[in-house]
Amino acid sequence: MHPVVATATEIMQGWGSVLSTLFSAFATLITLLLYRHEVRSHRLERRDAEAAQARMIVLQVESELVEQGQMTVLKGSCVNFSSMPITDVCLTALRTGEALSTTQPRRRAMIGPSEHWHEIWNVGDVAWRPTETLLELVNAQLRLEFVDAAGRRWLRVGNDHPQRIFS
Repeated sequence: MHPVVATATEIMQGWGSVLSTLFSAFATLITLLLYRHEVRSHRLERRDAEAAQARMIVLQVESELVEQGQMTVLKGSCVNFSSMPITDVCLTALRTGEALSTTQPRRRAMIGPSEHWHEIWNVGDVAWRPTETLLELVNAQLRLEFVDAAGRRWLRVGNDHPQRIFS
């Protein structure tokens, strides 16, 4: 056999090996990226499922009495729109991160499905802004801690997304 032909065959085999190695490395990289995406998606779906009941607990703040631009009574409501009860419930009224009332936070052992819980605080001055149909509170909100039906502890402040509390 001619030496040039043998060299050309070896070169072709060498390039074939290099290309197959590169292709295998690329396929491995794509597989790892797909696996990472799948793990991330599964983790997000699990968190979403865990927070399903917590998202169905709604907090509402409204004024009961307005005199000359100052609210004297604040009414807070917690509504459980889920089909399961929540337990170990603690409700606090807040003004820019500080407790509004001098009393301890209001506690309740359980709020059942579709149940409403109303509490009233004397708050003095609270900033407010009138809108077309209601009174919008500027710096008053509710803080709620509770345990869902699966035993997970949650914190919800105002209309923010619920946050899981890990002890």
